[in-house]
Amino acid sequence: MSFVKFGFRWIAPLVLVSVVCAQTTPNAQTEIKNKEAIAAKAKCDKALKDAEDAYIKAQQAAYAEYVKALDKARMDAYKADNVAEVEALSKEKYRVQEEQKNLLSEDEKFVKLKSITGTVKATQAWTKVLDVKK
Repeated sequence: MSFVKFGFRWIAPLVLVSVVCAQTTPNAQTEIKNKEAIAAKAKCDKALKDAEDAYIKAQQAAYAEYVKALDKARMDAYKADNVAEVEALSKEKYRVQEEQKNLLSEDEKFVKLKSITGTVKATQAWTKVLDVKK
């Protein structure tokens, strides 16, 4: 499966869910109190998150497939004693691997970038410092 077909397969659902949920975003001045509407918004947010995660996984898989192809091409160029081609393929592999490193979900970015300090008093039964999400 080519990179374009593989990536596009996940882009369309992400765009569709984004458009649908964007239309349901409440006005900042209006507070929605209807439980069904709140549940629908939560469901929409979860669908968006799931679609984003699936898209990132699809990108990672496509990049991994591309890196394998680059490794094979590099080996072929090496066997053919084509130094310029080996160097060009090595640079491309490095570039792709750097792009792969940037493919983190928002949760992964949060975990890697977020640090919190707080004071917990021994005389208190419970002190909330941070909400932890799965």
